[in-house]
Formats: sequence, structure tokens, C-alpha cells
Amino acid sequence: MARFIHIILLTISLNQITIANPIDKLNSINDVRIFVKNYGIQHTSEKEFFSEMTILDNPDFYKYSDYIKTADSLKTKLWYKADFDRDGLTDLFVLGENQSTINSVALVFFPKKNGEIIFRKIDLWQYQSWIKEGKRLKLVNNNIFPRIIKTDSSDLLEFNVARLDSINRQEYELSSTVLTYKFGGFIEYNNNQETSKPKVRLLKFRNSFSFPLLDAEEFVLKVNDNGEVNCEFFYSFFRKNYSYYIYKKQLKGDLKDNLFGLLNYIDYNKIKDKYSCVYTDLNFYWVTLDFSSDETRKISDYGSSGTQSLLRLYELVENIISENNWEKVDKPSEKK
Repeated sequence: MARFIHIILLTISLNQITIANPIDKLNSINDVRIFVKNYGIQHTSEKEFFSEMTILDNPDFYKYSDYIKTADSLKTKLWYKADFDRDGLTDLFVLGENQSTINSVALVFFPKKNGEIIFRKIDLWQYQSWIKEGKRLKLVNNNIFPRIIKTDSSDLLEFNVARLDSINRQEYELSSTVLTYKFGGFIEYNNNQETSKPKVRLLKFRNSFSFPLLDAEEFVLKVNDNGEVNCEFFYSFFRKNYSYYIYKKQLKGDLKDNLFGLLNYIDYNKIKDKYSCVYTDLNFYWVTLDFSSDETRKISDYGSSGTQSLLRLYELVENIISENNWEKVDKPSEKK
């Protein structure tokens, strides 16, 4: 009996062991460079991405004198250790640069108790801005100055973003966006969580992608708060042979919880009705939300130019679409 009890206690103690977190040992930017490089070597599926990423010192990253002054005044760094997901383990935030595209890249590494380390990219598309080079304007996205905000419940990530004044384009304006890690991604922090506010009853999501005069794809997804999903898929090639499919399924578990948790967390007072960008041949998203108050909110986004919360919504919808547990409702029909 004593041996049996000893085996049980040993099993329990082994299950409680947390493998040492290498992020805890990072103390300098050179340590971070080595960590990121080794991560890319160990994860062959991401080897190319990490081989093109470089982690610079502040003067080399910001390049422009105004940006360097701003970084110095804000005492900002390009890497931080924090606990974003509130699991008691130290996470790592890194703001680097892609050597091929010269675009900024934001990554967060999350260690797990089993020793695994996963990472998430933070899209910086919507933070890009114009900068003056002599008499010319240049589009850049090294205009982000990150900081960490400590709260009693979690660590938040603050992006201070420098943009040229939209009126006279002479002076830079500094705006702040605070992000929290919730529902599987970084989204805008909302400290106004009223329990009595209307809840989202139904999400209608439409995605369209097309090349002029060539093929076009579009789907319309509907998800209600009971997790019932209906998806209509449209496809045409050279604007002919129009195909139409309908599928349905039941959404459960973390995907349903994250989807409606996100939809009910967002501060819609800070969401615009329309987002767009200057580029062509990108995806177009339409979001319609029906609330328990019988109100309806419509949002359009061309080129994934919206907020981090909307980008996380698009990821969750993509996860719903990519699941294989769909049931076909009716047979496809062909139209000319």
C-alpha cells in the first residue's frame, strides 16, 4: 500500500513540474537575437520567416531623427518580457524588421508548461504612416513605439504610433493603442465592461475576393449565439459558370466561446463603419451584427485595414471555415 501511495504522489509531482522557461534568462537585446534565431532553426516550418527577420537597436530601427527623439522621450524598447496571457509564465514581445520587405514585424512568444513555445504575429498594417523625406512622402511602419502597462490582472501592450498630421502634413501626431491578449489574440483593451450592455445575437460575415474580369470567390457566414452556423459559398470563373453551395454545422467549445467572447468584449464606440486602404486586389469584408437590443451594426473593411479586434474576428471566421465538420444542405447548382 505504501508503495502504491508513493507512485501516486510521484505521478502527481511529475504532472506539476514546469520545464524551465528560457525567456526568463534573456537580459539583453543580443540574448533576444540568439533566442529568435535558434527558434527559427528549431522550427523548420518557420525557418524562412525567421531567417529574414532582424532585431535592431533603437537608432537602427527608427532611422529618422524625429522617431529616435520620440523613442528616447518615451523610453521605449524593442523587446519586453511580460505575462500577456496570465498563465504565470514569462512571455516575450519583439519588434523587429523583415530584411526583404523592410517592414516592421511584431512577435510575441508564449512558453507552455510542457516546454513548448509558440508565437503569434501582431499585424501592423493599420499603423503605417507617411514620413517626409525632403519634399517627398514615404510610407513606413517603423513608426511604432511599444511599452508595457502593468495592471493587477494582466500585462498590457501599448503601441504609441507617430503619424503625419492629416491636415498640413508638417508635424507628427502621436496616438496610443492599448492591446490585451484575450480570446486567442491581441485585441484593443476595453476597460468598460458593463454587464447590462446588449449582447451579440447573430453574426453575419461576408468575404469577397476577386481579380478584375477573372475568377471571384465569396462566402456569407451566419452564426447565432447558440452556435448554429450556416455558410453560403459562391464561385465564378471569368464571370461564368456560377456555382452556389450551402453548408451548416454546430459550433462548440473554445471556438464558439472565443468568437462570442470577442464580439461581446469589443467597444463598438471605437469601431468605424468603414475601413479601406490604397492597395488593389485585396479581400473585402462585411460584418453585420444583430444585438439583443434589436440594434444592428454594419462594418466594411477593405484590405484588412481595421482594428486588431476585427483582425482577430477574421481569424476566428477563417478557423470556422477551415474546420471539416460541415454538412451540405443542398446540391450545388450551376448557372450561366
